[in-house]
Amino acid sequence: MTTRQVWPVIIAALVQEGRTSFRATVPGLPDVVAQGQTFGEALQKIRQAVTRLTVTPPVEFQQDWPLASNEQLVALVVTPQPALPTKGVRRNISIPSDLDDWARLNRINVSRVTTNALRQLQALN
Repeated sequence: MTTRQVWPVIIAALVQEGRTSFRATVPGLPDVVAQGQTFGEALQKIRQAVTRLTVTPPVEFQQDWPLASNEQLVALVVTPQPALPTKGVRRNISIPSDLDDWARLNRINVSRVTTNALRQLQALN
């Protein structure tokens, strides 16, 4: 049986220079924030972030949420994904030499950057 969790999400409409964007936050999880050009995009991104949490603290609901006039409270239902495998696989990739030089100079872990980029692409599918 698949367990589902219900999370409170606050989505705020932000207007800057005549353009509206949306920021989604989860009360009690200050590091979980997503932003999108539409309400739906912000909701989709926060769903992905919450779904991928490795530690899920207890969900807290309040009777009266203090909301600003530009904010809405949404109940987000998610099915947690199983933990990602931690075992690394050795794989060689080719990158342009100038990028390799730049990464070394700036002490950038190319494996970590590649892994993060692939995780982001995976989340889109």
